[in-house]
Amino acid sequence: DYPLTTLSLAMGHKMLLGGGEDGSVRVYTYPIMAGIQEICLAHSAPVTRVALTWDESVLFTVADDCCLYMFDIKDKDGRSSKKEVTFSEEILISKQDLEEKNANINELRGKVEDLKLDMEQQQRLRAIKHDEKIKELTYQFKEELERHTGKYDQLQNEKNEQDIAFREIRHEMTEKHRTEVSKLETDCTTQLQVCEEQIAKLKRELELQKREFMAQITAKEQQIEKIKKELEENFQETLSAERETNDSLRVEQKEQVKEHEEIRRQLELDTDMELEDLKEKYEVRLQAEREAFLHLKGENGIMRKKFNTLQKDISDRNDEIKSLLDTQNVLDQKIKGLEKDIS
Repeated sequence: DYPLTTLSLAMGHKMLLGGGEDGSVRVYTYPIMAGIQEICLAHSAPVTRVALTWDESVLFTVADDCCLYMFDIKDKDGRSSKKEVTFSEEILISKQDLEEKNANINELRGKVEDLKLDMEQQQRLRAIKHDEKIKELTYQFKEELERHTGKYDQLQNEKNEQDIAFREIRHEMTEKHRTEVSKLETDCTTQLQVCEEQIAKLKRELELQKREFMAQITAKEQQIEKIKKELEENFQETLSAERETNDSLRVEQKEQVKEHEEIRRQLELDTDMELEDLKEKYEVRLQAEREAFLHLKGENGIMRKKFNTLQKDISDRNDEIKSLLDTQNVLDQKIKGLEKDIS
C-alpha cells in the first residue's frame, strides 16, 4: 500500500477522505473501524490536496499531474447531502438601473443573434471548404493511383525484359562454358595421346639402342677371343720352335710373354673404356628422355589446373545466377506489397 499524502474529514457523512502517493482517492469510515470503504485511482501522480465544499456534497482533489477532480459525495442510499441555497425574492434597485439592465440584456441578445448568424455562416463556409478539400484529395488520390499503376506496369515490363535477358544470358553462358569444356577436354586428350606416343617411341628407340649396344659388345668379345686364340697359337708355335734353343732364347721368350700380357691388358682396358663411354652416352640420352617426359607431365598438370579453374568459374557463375534469382524474388515481393498498398 502507498502512504497517504493528505486528509479531509466529512463530519456530516462520518467519512475520512484521503489522497495517496499512487494518485488514488480513499474513503474511510469515521471513526475508523472497518478500514478502507472505497478506493478510486484518479490521478497519475501523488495527490497534494483534498478539499470539501461547505455542505460536504462535493470533494475536490489536486495532484502533481496538474489535474483537478470533482467527486459527488452520497450516502449508502444514493442521496446527496447538498443543501439548496434560498435567496430573497425582493430586489432593491432603481428604475433607471433596471432600464439600463434591460437595455444591456437586449443589446446582448442582439449580439448573441449576430454571433449565431456568424457562426452559421462560418459553419457553411467550413462545410464548403471541407467539400472542396475532399474533392481535391479525391482527385490527388486518383492521380496518385494512376501514377502508381503506370509505375507498376513499367516495373512489370522491366521485370519481363530482365527475365528474357537473364534467360538469354544464362543460355549463352551455358553453351559457351559447355563448348570451352569440350574443347579443353579434346585438347587435353590429344596432348595426352601425343605424349603417350612419344613415350612409346622413345621406349622403342631405347630398346633398339640397347640391342645394338649388346650386339657391339658381343662382336667385341668375339674379336677379343679370336685375337686371343691367334696369339695363343702364335705363342705355342714360337714356344715349340724356341724350346730347342738355348737358355738365352728363354729370356727372350719371357720378354715376349710379358709383351703379350701387356697387349692383352691394354686391349682389355681399351674395351672397358669404350664400354664406359657408350654407357655414359646412353645414360645421358635416357636422362634427357626422362626430363622431357617429366616436362610433358608438368604441362599435363597445368592443363588440369586450368580445367579445375574453369570449373570453379562455372560454379561462381551459377552462384551469381542464383543471387540474381534471389534479387528477382525480392522484387516480386516488393511488387506484391505495392499491389496490396494500391488495392
